[in-house]
This record gives sequence, structure tokens and C-alpha cells, in this order.
Amino acid sequence: AAGSVGEDGNHSATGHLSVADVDSGQAHVTAQTVETDQGTFSIGTDGNWSFAVNSANADVQALGAGESMTKTFTVASADGTATQEVTVTINGANDSATITGSAAGSVGEDGNHSATGHLSVADVDSGQAHVTAQTVETDQGTFSIGTDGNWSFAVNSANADVQALGAGESMTKTFTVASADGTATQEVTVTINGANDSATITGSAAGSVGEDGNHSATGHLSVADVDSGQAHVTAQTVETDQGTFSIGTDGNWSFAVNSANADVQALGAGESMTKTFTVASADGTATQEVTVTINGANDSATITGSAAGSVGEDGNHS
Repeated sequence: AAGSVGEDGNHSATGHLSVADVDSGQAHVTAQTVETDQGTFSIGTDGNWSFAVNSANADVQALGAGESMTKTFTVASADGTATQEVTVTINGANDSATITGSAAGSVGEDGNHSATGHLSVADVDSGQAHVTAQTVETDQGTFSIGTDGNWSFAVNSANADVQALGAGESMTKTFTVASADGTATQEVTVTINGANDSATITGSAAGSVGEDGNHSATGHLSVADVDSGQAHVTAQTVETDQGTFSIGTDGNWSFAVNSANADVQALGAGESMTKTFTVASADGTATQEVTVTINGANDSATITGSAAGSVGEDGNHS
């Protein structure tokens, strides 16, 4: 006097009961139909019974995999002298969950800050309407989510790849969150936004050149910048009356003196003039002045004029 049925599909459990009674016309059960919230039990005088589960019932759908509930019905013989309980087991199933909520966030590269959000799970199975808690550590930061659905990603600002992000650049980290029963997953994507980190400039920032011969002063500057592709100076060429300054992205600079310039040639021995040029890093966060000294020289003089004359021998003339 037992049967079973799954929670889904409005299916039925069936069976048969027989009555033995020596009294004429009484060897059968009493027909009945019993409606419950979870389903309907019916039995005819022929002893065939069925229980049709109500799959739309919340208590039925709340049954998870491995869970069950029982429904018991009492059947009587026609003359009422005998009864039999029929027990039907409704077996639960792992109903599919759905995950909704904020599945994306962003955080800046500096300050070890966090991006946060919340995910919600809908699952009719009892006790399964939540996500699986997890913590995922990566080189760029740590993702955590609790069973309450609150998630966070704490960026690791000390990571080289994170610091290499320049202004306007970003990287994404993606993490997969599962429902408690594993029937649903949701990707959470976090964007790490770069910033323009300050550069520093070092190297030879001074040189000298003589006034003659159109010679050059040279030097080299180096840039340190954690932002990818920005560890160099901005190339430039600056023309002045006294000479031309040039520097390439490789940091090599030169100043070619214009020896024909009057101001340059006016410098005597022990005299000098300076020319100063400002060099910037690629991202503009650092500058360095380069100073070139033009040293004068003792240029040769020339003498011109009447270099001959005559005078008579008498009279003390000139």
C-alpha cells in the first residue's frame, strides 16, 4: 500500500487494493477522492488507486534532490470492517536556480581600494537560494563572495602589471560564481583602471662646448616610469641663435654651437654663456633642465692702417 512520484511534471503514483469478504457483494473498497494541496488521491470500487502530484505547489517544489514528503490516505472496505493506509512518497528534485544582480565593477590601480556588488539567487528548493561562498586570490587582487551574495575585489596596488597601466588603460579580471546547488553560474567582471604614475628623470643634465669649430656638447637622460611604454623622454629639437639642442626618445641629447654667431664669438678667454633647455618625460609628469655652457676663447686680433712714411733730414720735422 505504497507508491512514489517525482515532484515535477504532474505525474501520478498508482496501485491496486483487493478486498476479501465472504459477504455477498461486499468484496470491494469504498470509492473516494481526496484533494490536498500537494495532490489528489482517488480510488475506485475496482481497487485501482492513483495519486496525481500537484507540481505547482510550493511545498512540493521546495523539495531538493534527496528530499521527500509523504501523503497518507485511509481506504475502507465496502462494509467498513477493514481499513488500509496508502502512503505516497513525493520525491524532490534539484530545480534550476537563477542568479541576478550587479555582476560588474571597477576600481582604480592605486590605494588598494575595492570594487563591490551583490548577487541574488532564486531557487524554489528549500535552503538553496544563495551562492556558494568563495575567495579567489590572484596576483592583481583578491575576489571574495559570501553566501549573502555580497562580493568584493580588493586590488593589489603593488602588482607590477597593475602599476604598468597608464591613464586611459585598463585590465579586467573575471570570476565565476555558482548557486548553492550548482545549477546556475554567473561571471563577475572587475575592471582595473590605470592612472598616470609620476615619472623621474636622471642622467647628465649639463655639458660644455667651446665657441669655435661648430662642436657639440652631449649627454644622456633616463626616465623611470612604471606605466607601460612611458619610460622615455619626449623628443624635441630647439633652434637658437647660439646653437641647436636636440634630444631623442632614447634620451641622448646634443647641443651644436653656432660658431658663426656674433654673441658666441664675442666671448673672450675666461668668459662664457649658458643655454638652458627643458626636457619632459613622455607622460609629462616630470621635467629636467639641461644646461649647456659655451666657453669663450682668445680670438686672434688683426692690425691694419698706414704702415710706412717719410721725413726730411733737416728741421726736426716728423
